[in-house]
Amino acid sequence: MKNKFYLKDFTNYLKKNSLFTNIFVLMTFLISVIIILFFNYFIDAFFTFDIENYLVGQPAKKDYVLKSDFSYFNEFETKIAQDVVEQLVLPVYRIDNEITLEAISELKKFYETVQQLSKNERDPLLMEEVFNKYIPDLFTRDEIRQISKLDLSLFFSLLIFEQKKILNRGYISKSSISNGAGLINVISMNTNKIETENVSAISVLKSVDISVNIPLEFNPYFHKLLSSFLKVNCFYDQNQTKFNKNLALENVEPVIDKYRNGETLVKKNMVVSAEIYKKIQHAEILVKKNTLSNLLLVIGYVAVIYLSGFVLFSNSFIQRKLKESDVILLTSVTLFFIITATLLHYFMSKNYIYLYPLILPTMLISMLMTFLLGNKVGLYISILLSFFVLLISNFNIYDFLLTLGMSILSTIIVHDAEKRIDLLKSSGELALLQIIVVVFMLLIGLVESDNIPLFLIVSVTTSLLSGILTLALLPLSEHFLKISTAFQLAELCDLNTPLLKSMLIKAPGTYAHSIAVANMAESAAQHIGANALLAKAGGYYHDIGKIDQPHYFIENQKGGKNLHDDMKPTLSVAVIKSHVKLGIEKGKNIGLPGEIISIIEQHHGKGAIAYFLEKAKKENKSGLILTEDFGYSGPNPQSPEAAIVMLADSVEAAVRSLKSPTISQLEKFVWDLILNKLKEGMLDACGLTLSDLTTIKDSFINTLMGHYHSRIEYPSGEKDNE
Repeated sequence: MKNKFYLKDFTNYLKKNSLFTNIFVLMTFLISVIIILFFNYFIDAFFTFDIENYLVGQPAKKDYVLKSDFSYFNEFETKIAQDVVEQLVLPVYRIDNEITLEAISELKKFYETVQQLSKNERDPLLMEEVFNKYIPDLFTRDEIRQISKLDLSLFFSLLIFEQKKILNRGYISKSSISNGAGLINVISMNTNKIETENVSAISVLKSVDISVNIPLEFNPYFHKLLSSFLKVNCFYDQNQTKFNKNLALENVEPVIDKYRNGETLVKKNMVVSAEIYKKIQHAEILVKKNTLSNLLLVIGYVAVIYLSGFVLFSNSFIQRKLKESDVILLTSVTLFFIITATLLHYFMSKNYIYLYPLILPTMLISMLMTFLLGNKVGLYISILLSFFVLLISNFNIYDFLLTLGMSILSTIIVHDAEKRIDLLKSSGELALLQIIVVVFMLLIGLVESDNIPLFLIVSVTTSLLSGILTLALLPLSEHFLKISTAFQLAELCDLNTPLLKSMLIKAPGTYAHSIAVANMAESAAQHIGANALLAKAGGYYHDIGKIDQPHYFIENQKGGKNLHDDMKPTLSVAVIKSHVKLGIEKGKNIGLPGEIISIIEQHHGKGAIAYFLEKAKKENKSGLILTEDFGYSGPNPQSPEAAIVMLADSVEAAVRSLKSPTISQLEKFVWDLILNKLKEGMLDACGLTLSDLTTIKDSFINTLMGHYHSRIEYPSGEKDNE
């Protein structure tokens, strides 16, 4: 960004504008604040409520509509929510790993003992003794003998695997389950890492369900033996369960009854209950209590938007300098929009409030400002007006988003419109886009409507109507505001216009010169943020006064005899000077915009016609020569665009006299010409800074290098690198 926003910039801005403009901007700010405060807050807070309309036990005499978003704590439903959450907290059980290891160890010892006996050919008596030691009276003598004949390695491998799985899952006695067969939360320690799992209580009760496939001969003994080596290792943790319940209760959000602004709390003829009466009183107290804060909010909010406008509409952002008339136009449009938006929002039926952002003139204003003051101005005014809608609609996000989206889209869509008929096409595209946006908002639930066809019809109608009204208002705006719109300038820049065609035929040299000046002026204006299209049109038309007398100007003489050789210097000067006056008359006759006529009038300023002044001095050495007789009548350029055309005109004409200049010579030559104009005071009133002049010089050099590429000598190796 070229310049930063400081307080000094703001004071300089105020000093630059007239007292009338500054007072006008201040008045629009104050009126905006008053309008919004009165209709959005003060009417509802102090003028529309009567408590006698809502007495307890009696029918309400009128609807009570909330004037702001309203929240009410529901104690009863909050208690119900807490009870439900408390019931949902699972009882916690903790696995004792020591018991688990002890049970597994006992089974392994039993297996090792049995395995040792198997090496001694499984002596039946010894085997019976071992069984009675570890699991007395579990099996008969015959069963023990049958077990000893099994594949003990496979048998005990499966037994140990199943035991570990059951104990690691948790083994609980039926009497310890506190909530029947529901879910429980089991905590276990696995490799020094605490793990929790929600499981069904049934799956961890003190019962054995074999989950592996075992050989048929293992069946009579496997289940009984496994049950003998299982121990209850999972116990109810009362402290942890209580902690979890307390934590869950702390996280229960209190139940808040939320009501939206505009919602009906009690309808007419409906009996007012004590609870409803309490809510009404609370709502009214809230409205009055917020009046002061709303006052500060609105003043601060509107002030921020106005200050944001100052920043956004500065030269650094929009790359052009707004005139005082432009500032007045923007503030007038803003005030008109605020009044319209506020009154519509207040008086609009609540049944159709969802149509509110659609019928606002935001798209119309965005289009008009885009055409009258430029694309960036149109974009920034769209953003600022959308934030006003956010405030006026009591921060309704739907109103804000729809207004912002459609106004920005309208600016973008008309950005490339080159002809007036393109505006109608753009309106059709905008209508289609608005349908898409509205349908999307309906689908995601951002807005609700019982009459979707009406919603869509209004959407299309407002888009088309915005385009039609813009097309109708543009000519009036061009005429009364004296603003050259992009449409008008683009039409004038068409080289097929009758006047430019006439110039091509009657004054081909002037035509070529004008084309070159227009290209230089357009590029330079773009680089400093001036109106490039205006500068280009000014370049095309600045010399139209030469069309009727083309042969008196050297660019049209084609190397033939110079008519001024046989004329007195005073007569020659009169002919040369007349092209400005003739250009003004011709421009007015064909209806050129005032800004282009000003460029025609100012493109020579009060500069001297040096060649004929020197000729007069030579021919009349003894006589008195008045220098002012050999200069243009002016005035000097009053706008950046007029100054750029003047500089481009002088530079283009002078550069044609150079023969194969180097780039450095060309830069010095152009800079000297510009500095001479500056020293002569011809750039004092145009608003260009020295930095702007440097940028203009660089732009001229780049453009001239394109026009006269073959005539410019480059330093060694430079041309080859082009």
